[in-house]
Amino acid sequence: MKPIYEFLTIQVELTNACIHSCSNCTRFCGHHKKPFFMDWDTFKKSIDTLVDWPRIIGIMGGEPTLHPEFERFVKYAHKKHPMSYQIGGGRKPIPSLSKYMIDSNALKSGPLNKFRGLGLWSSVCNKYYDHYEIIQDSFSYQCINDHTASSRHQAWLMTRKEFDISDDEWIKLRDNCWWQRLLGSPSITPKGAFFCEVAAAMDMLFDGPGGWKIEKDWWKRDPDDFKEQLKWCEFCSGAFLSFDRDANESIDDVSPLMYEKLKQVESPKIYKSGAIKVHNVKDIEIKPRKNLLLYQPDNELRFTEKNTSLYPKNIVAVAFINSKYNIEILNKNKLLFDKFYIVSKDDNVLNSLSNDFKCIDSKEVSEQRILAGIIMKSDDWIAIIDHKQVINDKNKEIWKKTIYNPGTMHILKDDKILMFNVRASALKIAGFDGIFSLDSIDALPTLWKKDKIVVLDNNYENNVCPDMEEWIENITKAGVINWNSLHDTIDNMVLRRKIVPQIDNILNSDEGICNKFKLLDKINTFSCSYTSVCNKVKTTIHNELGKALSNSSVYELINVLNDGKESFCVNYALAMLSTGEKKEKYLRDCILNSNNSYYLGVSTLKIHYNLCDNKDEVSSEYGIIPEIISFAKQANDIVLVGNNYKGKSVEMIFSAFGAKPICFMDEERQGFGFDGLLTLSAEDAVKKYSDKIFLWTETGDYANYLKRIIKYKDMSENCKKLSELTVYEMAMTPSCEDIFIDTDTLEEIKKDNNLEKQIDKLNKLMII
Repeated sequence: MKPIYEFLTIQVELTNACIHSCSNCTRFCGHHKKPFFMDWDTFKKSIDTLVDWPRIIGIMGGEPTLHPEFERFVKYAHKKHPMSYQIGGGRKPIPSLSKYMIDSNALKSGPLNKFRGLGLWSSVCNKYYDHYEIIQDSFSYQCINDHTASSRHQAWLMTRKEFDISDDEWIKLRDNCWWQRLLGSPSITPKGAFFCEVAAAMDMLFDGPGGWKIEKDWWKRDPDDFKEQLKWCEFCSGAFLSFDRDANESIDDVSPLMYEKLKQVESPKIYKSGAIKVHNVKDIEIKPRKNLLLYQPDNELRFTEKNTSLYPKNIVAVAFINSKYNIEILNKNKLLFDKFYIVSKDDNVLNSLSNDFKCIDSKEVSEQRILAGIIMKSDDWIAIIDHKQVINDKNKEIWKKTIYNPGTMHILKDDKILMFNVRASALKIAGFDGIFSLDSIDALPTLWKKDKIVVLDNNYENNVCPDMEEWIENITKAGVINWNSLHDTIDNMVLRRKIVPQIDNILNSDEGICNKFKLLDKINTFSCSYTSVCNKVKTTIHNELGKALSNSSVYELINVLNDGKESFCVNYALAMLSTGEKKEKYLRDCILNSNNSYYLGVSTLKIHYNLCDNKDEVSSEYGIIPEIISFAKQANDIVLVGNNYKGKSVEMIFSAFGAKPICFMDEERQGFGFDGLLTLSAEDAVKKYSDKIFLWTETGDYANYLKRIIKYKDMSENCKKLSELTVYEMAMTPSCEDIFIDTDTLEEIKKDNNLEKQIDKLNKLMII
């Protein structure tokens, strides 16, 4: 078992109330006659004992945002346990909460804050919406799962004694429990502190004796101190079963003994038809879980459009009119809003519009007081508009599917709209007195802090990661931009959100392949390392070559590409299609080219060039990609052996033909997704797919490995191996030795046509 002080998170359980009643919930939500809500003193004491805790304090439930004092709790915890670097974010509109959280978590929680700060575990409901502003301001990590997509939950409520597991065997299984070692967390409930969150939840459900006293350094315990709490493991099947089901079925899988215990505590689910399935334990295999693809492995499905709780529920328009107006403009704009207030001192305006709009006379009462009254009557968004401005009607569709921070003042500059939410902390702080005291309605934004005012352009709804530039700017100001792990994380984020969309636009255009490759040369890198962009561009070239070669010969494709040899990308593509001296020439032109935006450097050039010494061993005069294509055309049912970037490159070319390998086979790891494919252990891969082709790109004889280690059957006929040349040609990572070369120096080096001399000159330019 793992000591508490080695965990990444300690959970503080605010409540076991939840909007869901998921299958096999670790908190057993739905089984409680009455859920608990942690009191203030217990919460405060819990946070105080974790002041020296070096990693994440989780705010957990049930659904923690349901707690009536959620904001008070979060403010205190954030003050006591702040993240090391606060870089902002979460204030601008986002089209996808899931994608935004992928970027935010990847950047904030690990490489930047070293897993310090607050974490939130939430199913994202209406209460999350109520607290949206403080959530985005306070948490360095968020684990969301709204359960609108299918996810898997392990069965917990079965006992080892019902499975006749001996004491000796049980101790080994228990002490190697996958949940305790890899995924679960120590927890604090109103009844004390626990080494395991499942044990904590069982103690609450079955009215146990409680946990350790919540006091200073309680979390410094190691497994020798767990003894009195290990009794809960006797009622838990997490250590010896891998049985699970879809969480959305709302069915709990239990053994007969645990069913009786649920009856004793009068679980409401007992009386709900179909909510509990009692199993005959003889029908279930004892099999400890190895596959960690549990819950929701696809992070992009953790919040989907089926969940509408964060989208604007209604938007009230307010127009202040004390002059001539255009009724056609007003009527057109009216269609975009749920209510439309007209505020005016002009009786003519009020009388002429009173039948179609909610009109308010401002002769006796100031516009500021009228606005305060409208805010008091409203429960969501208010938009102050210019009555002379025709508002783009696309806004109505954007508002339906975009998440806006209720704490932010949004200024839609092209449509002249001030859009804000009545939940904003700025309004709570200012109060009605603050609104009354404004010089005019135009001064309303002054109630918000400057960083809570967002000016939006016409295309804001398409920006999946709107805070990326702000994050990078603030990280740069903090002087930590060059931390190795942080720099890599930023690279990956920029690739996903900036580079890949640019590449996709190029590939989806009607341009020919040669022009597409030329356009790839002009990709805007924006804070992303040239090495990362170079790798992505070269991967794209491999992919496009695969597609093109499915419809034409290598010779035809080479003739097409020869029209654009001034392009780095075209030269790289030609090199991949060629062998011998032609390959040498194209590779040389990749670097000795003034249009080489990606600085394919000396070391990379050497890797490719050195392989050209083995010209006689090249079996295909067409180069290496056709060899992979031949496999892709033969069969879809292929297992890629070796979980590495070479395998990823092969899978990429396979996909160009609509051929998808079944899985990756790895000698040790199991259960981790790799480029969308499942990774299986060698034993399980052979057991499941022994009749399929096993394709590997590594050196070494995997056929012998399978026969020697697995001892399952003779797999030699099933194992296919790509050529040695393929292995290294697919290696696409430029070395850190790669260099920048100014145009004049480049032209001077190009005068010498001897490749070895060119490399020697380039080496002399390196600064070691």
